[in-house]
Amino acid sequence: MPPEADNLKQYLISLDISWLHWLQSWVDPASPIQVWAIRFFSDFHIFFMAGLLVVLWLYAVYSRQSLYKESALYVAWTILFSLAIYLALNQLFPIRPRPEAVSAITPIIAHLPDNSFPSGHAIFAAAALVATVLFLKIRYLTATICSLGILMILARVMAGIHYPGDMIVGAFLGVVFALVFYRIHRHSWIEVVCIRFPLRVGRLFRL
Repeated sequence: MPPEADNLKQYLISLDISWLHWLQSWVDPASPIQVWAIRFFSDFHIFFMAGLLVVLWLYAVYSRQSLYKESALYVAWTILFSLAIYLALNQLFPIRPRPEAVSAITPIIAHLPDNSFPSGHAIFAAAALVATVLFLKIRYLTATICSLGILMILARVMAGIHYPGDMIVGAFLGVVFALVFYRIHRHSWIEVVCIRFPLRVGRLFRL
């Protein structure tokens, strides 16, 4: 690696660490409210999205508007596609220990000592947001999902289990993966396997 590139890498790492400490400086581990909020928002976005998709599906059953079912399926498959690509490529990403493994940071959330880079949660948040914009096109839902995604990203950094850079790169990849799926979502095999087949199964159970 050329000296200039190595210097840039070290600068970005030091900047990332300084951002981590700055965000953590806002956290008082002795405050039960802060600790609860960090733990709550660190995963709430995922449960919110799952609940939202179920509600959209049930509303489609109630109103007999299959469009909402298709939208819910497209959002779900966008997220699953993005996470699948992340898992497939995860071995190619550089191994970066989590903050608690290389510093005196005590994490607020218990976590496996696996690769910190990039963040799968950030990929989820970005893919969910892009899918909401492209397939649901409901403004208040878009704003809510964006807000919850940002809160999840901040909560996981403030919890001490990710660096900000993990989240930034993860969010970028989530956007890219979601756009790739949107580019191919009209292919016939995707419509047959990912959309038409689940719709037929749902009709068998009157759902």
